[in-house]
Order: sequence, then C-alpha cells, then structure tokens
Amino acid sequence: GGNVDAAVALSFSKAMHAALGSPPPLQQSDVHANTVMLLADEGSCWLVWAVGAKNPTDSNSAVETYWQLGPSEHGLSARLTLLEHLMYEPLFDALRTKQQLGYT
Repeated sequence: GGNVDAAVALSFSKAMHAALGSPPPLQQSDVHANTVMLLADEGSCWLVWAVGAKNPTDSNSAVETYWQLGPSEHGLSARLTLLEHLMYEPLFDALRTKQQLGYT
C-alpha cells in the first residue's frame, strides 16, 4: 500500500479531475510502442536500432543503451544494481556537469 488508503486516493483523484478537468485521450500516434526482440542465442551479437524523431526539426537527440547479460538471476541482478549505484554519480558528474551533455 501507499501513504493513504484507497478511499482517500479516489477522493483526491476526483477532486483533481474536478479542479483541472480530464486530459484528452492520447492519440494512437503518441502511444509509445514497446518492442521485445530475441537476440541470437550463440555468442554475442550487436543490434543497432535507429528511430527517427517525431519532430525532424528538433535538434535534441538521445542514445539509449541496453546490455543483455543472460537469464535473470537474483545474484547477478543484485550485483548489477550495485554496479549501477556505484557508477551513477561519477557518470552523471562527468557527462552532465563537466561535458554538459544531457541526462544519464
């Protein structure tokens, strides 16, 4: 559970909708499509998937990188979470503050 019970959360939601109105539904073109891809099961492989921007005049860009490290395992997951925790601040400092790049 959260900090409030379901009745309080529902009451809060109704008050917000009454005060702000309901947002319009997303257009189908604005819904992000999740994609799952099975990579080669022997050795290692590389996959680069370039996706064009919705607004071609926008000068912003991004790179998103994933490493698939085998089947999910609690020990490996714990070690990778610790590694991410140790790497986050130094990477953020180097990329965002010193090199003034976007978010990490």
